[in-house]
Amino acid sequence: MRAMAAVLANPTMRFYAVAAMLIIAVATLAVGCSDKASKPQVPPTESEYLAATSPHNVVLNLQKSWQKLNYDAYTSVTADEYIYVFAQQDVGGPDNNPATWGRADDLLSAFRLFGKTAVNHEGYVADTISLSFDIGPEVPNDMEGWTKIVLSNVYLMVVTHHHISGDPLYYSVRGDEARLWFAEAGGTWKVVRWEDHPIQHGPAVATTTWGQIKGMYK
Repeated sequence: MRAMAAVLANPTMRFYAVAAMLIIAVATLAVGCSDKASKPQVPPTESEYLAATSPHNVVLNLQKSWQKLNYDAYTSVTADEYIYVFAQQDVGGPDNNPATWGRADDLLSAFRLFGKTAVNHEGYVADTISLSFDIGPEVPNDMEGWTKIVLSNVYLMVVTHHHISGDPLYYSVRGDEARLWFAEAGGTWKVVRWEDHPIQHGPAVATTTWGQIKGMYK
């Protein structure tokens, strides 16, 4: 401490001491900047969803939105005038499904299903969803000037648990079809109509249908 006081008391020594501290500070800053510059810059993460520039891209976004239970992504694929058409076997029944419903009802069902907290009409809450299908070719001007794509060999598995007992239950759709129509506005394609078409599997019918799953969460 006495040595430091002696240095600070001497103007010449005080000048050199301050200069030395400045040199050390600059050197430390330079090392820090060099270290930052040497680290690789991580590019921003690109969106995992495709631009809606074609019906095919919209189908892939629809599939991913169900796989990831992403309500906002699913909302973006449907047009304001969107209509969902239930299979005839699903009209009425325990869920009182209508013959068709519009975008508001469809999004409400998706919101409850994807939210993983809402209890369906049988007392079950969704946990995870698996979805795969074969994508057919685009058929322009099929109906009302819309473009049609048929999804075939639909495999949909919704893993749920009972909201009281916790017991698991699996809702599955196997081998069915979904017929989708698309319209384009301003370079963006959206689904305007969706028809559920369950397929007969020999003597038995699929465990459930896509429409029944939707109806359970309305």
